[in-house]
Amino acid sequence: MMIQPYNNKERSFGITGKQAPKVSCIVLLLICLATLQGQSQTYIENPVYRIRPAADFETSPAFIIEHKASHTQRRLTPTLQLIYAALQPKITSTLMDGQPGIVQWETAQGSTTDIGELGSEQRVASSYRVGKNQIEFLFKPTPRANVSLVVKLLPQQTEPILTMSMTARMPGHYSLGFTGMPKIDTSDIDFVYQPLTWTWKRFPTKFALTEEAFANTAAVFTNHHHITEGLAVSPAAIPYRYALSAQWNNSGDPKNAFWSVFPSNGPKGNSLFGMAIRNPEGKAQPRIYAPLPGTMPSAMQQGQNYRCSLVYFLYPGNWQDGVARLLPSVFKYKNERENATTSLNGTINNMLQFAMNDLYSGWNAELKASNYQFDVPGTVKNVSALHPLSIALVTGDPDILKRRAIPMIEYVMSREKFLYTTSDTPHQAQAPSRLLNGPCVDIGELAGLNELTHHQTPAFIQEASRIFGVSRKLNMNTETGGGSWQDYLARFRMLHDSGDLKKAVQGANAYLALVYDQYSHTFFDSPGLRDKGAGFTTDYGLRIYDLLELYEQTKIARYLQAATAGAQQFLLWTRSTPLPPAGNIIVNKGGSVPGIFPGRRTSGIEGAGFVPMNVVSDVKQEMIPAWRTSLNGLVPEAPNTYAFGPVMLAHHAAWLLRLAKYTGDTLLRNAAYNSVIGRYANFPGYYFTSLHTNVYQQAGYSNHPYEQVKYNAIFYNHVWPHLALLFDFLVSDFYYRSKGAIDFPATYAPGYAFLTSNVYGAKTGEMMGHKNIRLWMPRNALQSDGIACNYLMGYNKEGLFIAFANTSKTSIKETFQLNSEVIAYNRQHRYAILRQGSQTKQTSIMKDGKFMITVPANGLVCIQIAGLGKDPGTLHSNQPVPQNRFIRYAAVSDSQAKATAMIIQPTNQVAVFYLYSNQTEKNWRQCRLRYRINNEQNWISKTDYSYPFEFDVELPRVSDVISFELTGTDQKGNAVTFPVQQINKP
Repeated sequence: MMIQPYNNKERSFGITGKQAPKVSCIVLLLICLATLQGQSQTYIENPVYRIRPAADFETSPAFIIEHKASHTQRRLTPTLQLIYAALQPKITSTLMDGQPGIVQWETAQGSTTDIGELGSEQRVASSYRVGKNQIEFLFKPTPRANVSLVVKLLPQQTEPILTMSMTARMPGHYSLGFTGMPKIDTSDIDFVYQPLTWTWKRFPTKFALTEEAFANTAAVFTNHHHITEGLAVSPAAIPYRYALSAQWNNSGDPKNAFWSVFPSNGPKGNSLFGMAIRNPEGKAQPRIYAPLPGTMPSAMQQGQNYRCSLVYFLYPGNWQDGVARLLPSVFKYKNERENATTSLNGTINNMLQFAMNDLYSGWNAELKASNYQFDVPGTVKNVSALHPLSIALVTGDPDILKRRAIPMIEYVMSREKFLYTTSDTPHQAQAPSRLLNGPCVDIGELAGLNELTHHQTPAFIQEASRIFGVSRKLNMNTETGGGSWQDYLARFRMLHDSGDLKKAVQGANAYLALVYDQYSHTFFDSPGLRDKGAGFTTDYGLRIYDLLELYEQTKIARYLQAATAGAQQFLLWTRSTPLPPAGNIIVNKGGSVPGIFPGRRTSGIEGAGFVPMNVVSDVKQEMIPAWRTSLNGLVPEAPNTYAFGPVMLAHHAAWLLRLAKYTGDTLLRNAAYNSVIGRYANFPGYYFTSLHTNVYQQAGYSNHPYEQVKYNAIFYNHVWPHLALLFDFLVSDFYYRSKGAIDFPATYAPGYAFLTSNVYGAKTGEMMGHKNIRLWMPRNALQSDGIACNYLMGYNKEGLFIAFANTSKTSIKETFQLNSEVIAYNRQHRYAILRQGSQTKQTSIMKDGKFMITVPANGLVCIQIAGLGKDPGTLHSNQPVPQNRFIRYAAVSDSQAKATAMIIQPTNQVAVFYLYSNQTEKNWRQCRLRYRINNEQNWISKTDYSYPFEFDVELPRVSDVISFELTGTDQKGNAVTFPVQQINKP
């Protein structure tokens, strides 16, 4: 029976006066009441949506969804596409538009990404019934399966739920797709989204499904005519496990060089659904299919049932309005996390201890860089010298300064590329350089180094001037520089030439006209990507970090608006599924966890695979809250590496917090918190493909030699960038929570790829109205009897200031103890604890270095400990800096042999003389340095017997003059002499 709306034009029953039988009025009344009671619902609704079958359903089956507030109506058809294959089709992964995440099937006719070519029936509902706040659409049975579609409104979900169901009538491999969405001409699209990469106006060139493993935001939608409309997979239909890409089906395939060493009996692709924004006709039409043919759930026996629930959403406004509603309403996106096993400060302490262990942290002291052996054995790599330099300044740690920061400065000033090797073996992976032809960093890094060292190392400005406007390949074969608008902004910060800032603004405006005023249509239309296309995740959107930097420099609102739009698009890249269950889960079942990769590389040659080894970690099985293993909030390194999971190198977190402060966007804040809070207690490694292990969260996880860290990839060049992002996150979080009242000026550290942070230590800041505060975060300065609070600390003449941020959802009371070996205090003195806020007042005292603090749920408290203040002073001298602190010159007998010398002075107390030559072991056997300080009588000699040829000497006093002579010995034993030089003269 088909029940339709009852009104003046349509009746579900049709008894006319001429046809009416002669029955009593009472009987007729009873019949009418019974009939009306059976059709008491002619539509379903909630406060936001009203849904009803179309008036012309009999001739054109459809249902109307109305967004009540905006009076927007959309017509959908109750159409399902039934996919059936008698034999199991082989499902694999492929590329579309050069982008991964797409599934294909092998058929007798060849490979196809069109699921319909496996065997398809389009099914349209023939009738419906309304009741219990749902509309059930009924379909005529077929020999293969019975299908149905139910549209309903649930109390816990604002948007309509569309549940597709089927019952197999014969054995085979099945899938069901909802294909009843409106079809939109591509010319009408203002914004499009099919995960991961088809976004902005990048419309897929053909119909193809993104599999679940790549659906970080499990939705497909368009924005057109100021409406965001699409389909999502209901979070309730996505189980709490890590979906593996169909790429894993290549494991053990001898024809696939990379995957052949992965165990054939290991993990396989297990995506449950696929989604597309383009239909086979070339129109924009969101579609979702489940299960995917070729996977285990698609194999069904006669009588077996399957169902999948989708969510339809319709949001008036632009796409940003749509994203702002989609994530919290459909995907219940929220801040999931709190400190888990230690505070963020505890994590930093553990990671600093790890980072200063040469063996565990993969530090190569001779080459002044981190081993890069996971990807390219035999090479070393650094990201930025700003990271350890800033941390050395903020922690006041001379060990970090001398053993990490200064060597990395020397590295970036001398090497040609970030990735360095002493080997001349051809065809090495990722195109390392073996030349000392530096610097190997962008103008922004040199500007940052100049700022952190307060202009006391002229080499930074002089080298920036020399290479400005030159396009270089610093990371792999990616070209940077060439006088970009970012370079002009960086040079403005060094030289303060208003013309440079003007050119930065002009360049940024041209950039925004290209990719913001008219969204990207391809993967090649952004500057810097035209030759190679987008690669890292950050390449697919706007230059959020650079735009925010330009906004903070100029206060031009357009740059903040563009940065915010870029961040909101970036939210679609952050994982929002699966939702962790409310309770506990078992992790590390059986007491062991297999590694993501089957072994480790032993060769740096391009294409070299993994050599199998034991990658099983022994770790205790335990029960922990599920949210602790959730990967929501994390992003891929790049689409082409996402088969191995997202990464926790979440540099975006601090930037999202600052944008949240400017805009009030709590989604940005939640994404920032989800990416960092409570995730690890030490360096966690790279890539994560399990929701049922916490092996990488152990405090000692990374405290082992390289071969013994087994769960995931270890990139030692990420250690200091990871530390920098944690410091940046802390400072940014307190800036956000305090509404700007806790503010420490930052220095921009561009890094490469997506490893961009702000670093600190160049200038003093403020805390709750108190000025001229030196940010001071020494290791192990503060112990606590709890873990809920993170803290930020600084001092000035008035006292020691400490701000506490409670990450838990309940108010907490924690006792803190100052470490007397770090913070000198009088054990006999009672120090007043002054709570800072709208009114400063004493709340307690500190005795013997101990005090108690109460912090509200997710709240902030800032205190001042009176009597522990000191003059923040300056890290840098106000004395004139000698002009001759940098020279580059040639040998007397060989003009091609060059030497470069400089004075590197990071603080008032430390200055280092650094000298390197561009000659390799092919030119020289060895070289010798003779030097003396302040014209002392005795000369000191040092000999370097192996390439690279370089020397450094710490000066007794930063003002000492050093005279030096370099002599090389060529392969024939002849001396290559350089003229005697003198540097650091006043």
